[in-house]
Amino acid sequence: MQLRMTYQAMAASCRFAAASRHTGFAAMLLAAAAMLAGCVSTPQDQFHIGRYLTQTGETAAAEEAFAIAAANANRPQVRGRAAFELGQLRLRKGDRKGALAAFEQGAAAGNSDSLNIVLDAMLERNHLPANLPELLPELIRRAESGTAVRHAQALALIYGSPRYGLADRAEADKWLTLAAERGSSAAQRTLAFRAANASRDSEADRFLRMAAEGRPLADMQCRVARGFANGEDGLQRSASLARKWERRAGKACLPQERTQKRPSANQAPDVTPDNFDAVAARARGGDAEAAFRVARYLDRSADAAERPKALEFHAIAVRSGRADALAGLRRAIVATDPDANEARQAIAALQSAATSNRSAQVILGDFHRRGVGVPRSASEAIGWYTKAADAGSADGMFNLGSMLLTGEGTAIDVPRAKALLERAKAAGHPLAATLLQQIAQATP
Repeated sequence: MQLRMTYQAMAASCRFAAASRHTGFAAMLLAAAAMLAGCVSTPQDQFHIGRYLTQTGETAAAEEAFAIAAANANRPQVRGRAAFELGQLRLRKGDRKGALAAFEQGAAAGNSDSLNIVLDAMLERNHLPANLPELLPELIRRAESGTAVRHAQALALIYGSPRYGLADRAEADKWLTLAAERGSSAAQRTLAFRAANASRDSEADRFLRMAAEGRPLADMQCRVARGFANGEDGLQRSASLARKWERRAGKACLPQERTQKRPSANQAPDVTPDNFDAVAARARGGDAEAAFRVARYLDRSADAAERPKALEFHAIAVRSGRADALAGLRRAIVATDPDANEARQAIAALQSAATSNRSAQVILGDFHRRGVGVPRSASEAIGWYTKAADAGSADGMFNLGSMLLTGEGTAIDVPRAKALLERAKAAGHPLAATLLQQIAQATP
């Protein structure tokens, strides 16, 4: 009992000293408190000890304290925050696997920062969380109660992929549709292409309109025509369906030879193991179509070790002017070691495309906002979102408006944020109206 009281007194003194910026005194008390921590401290105390030890540079001891708090604290908020801090410490020392395990623990406890990191790993690197049964209820709760897209996307992935052990087509379709309705362009395109494959043309048009982001519907119908002509985007190869969608678009979408079953002499052929080297050489010579096909072939490879090689060809396709290669380039950058030479070349290709392409500008803004492949910088993110917004991107307007609304990397500017969100709403961004409504309800 006396030992317990001694520890509590020292811990209280430590907190007072740290709050008063007497860091040397705080460190001394912490050293004494940590000696007793294993037998007398509560998990809540361990969380505070971990924070103070982190500030004083005692990262090994801090990691141990956070691990105790993450595993044993009674309050989910403390468990979640401790797990997040533990993950951050492990990340700093290069232990990515251990960091992700900690973030998974934090996500299951309801920590939003941890959950966002786990969602990134699932959606962009096809990661399988070790604690998926514990994580699933939190994902469902957030997907049902909020307006965010990513939770619904993750649930669509979990129920739609056999690797997660929960395959259920009806559940996958339910969450995919919700993600599409909340603004996921990937979900909108998937549902549109699936409907087009099944000849449900009106349904396909409905999702194509969602995915168009202010562009003419005919542009998206042309993409479907190209998909049928080339057997891309999950669409069956069919010259007759390609011609049908070209007629629906009301304009010429492809050269006539593209709708033929056999490519012309100048057109890049489908990639096979037998002709891979020849098509790859053609791609490295600057052929955008060949680069696009090689990248997609590698993306779909059953050998996971082959997939990172796709990054080189996504970058070539983007540099050669293939705008629809941007989505693949983005996925490949996220999944690649940022220190790899291929990743640096891909970022350079993305920056080059961003001089004139608003989608590339939004991607660079996202990367700077989250620190993916480039230094994390809210000011850089704002710069790229501003360029995209000025070029008419609904995503650029929405993202810039949300940062101005919360003061992320800049001063809070509610009038300008509302103006941007109004523009995003007019341009068809599906979440802008909801956010504007929330602002109106919060304004006295």
